[in-house]
Amino acid sequence: MGNLPFKDKLVLILCSCISFIFFISGFLGFIASDSSVSDFAIFIGAAISIFCLGLNPKIFSLPLKFVLSQATSPILFKSSTLNYLFLSGLSLSVFGLIAKYIS
Repeated sequence: MGNLPFKDKLVLILCSCISFIFFISGFLGFIASDSSVSDFAIFIGAAISIFCLGLNPKIFSLPLKFVLSQATSPILFKSSTLNYLFLSGLSLSVFGLIAKYIS
């Protein structure tokens, strides 16, 4: 992480803080009130997705056409692991939304 430019470090820190806030607010909302499991799943899925976006900060600084055509290297994980984490967070949020609006 020491060789990252300042704006990439800033993106990583911002995404980590935002995902931590999502995680804590979802957890406290689930514990403190009678929130449903679907609300908790939405918050946790969003936190995982935002955290995974922060692990690849080049997504925010490169043009979208370039990002989609080439794979940029993430910071801590292999790109396949990062994709699985991102998709699991996204699918957890989608399943939470579906469960919330079905019941």
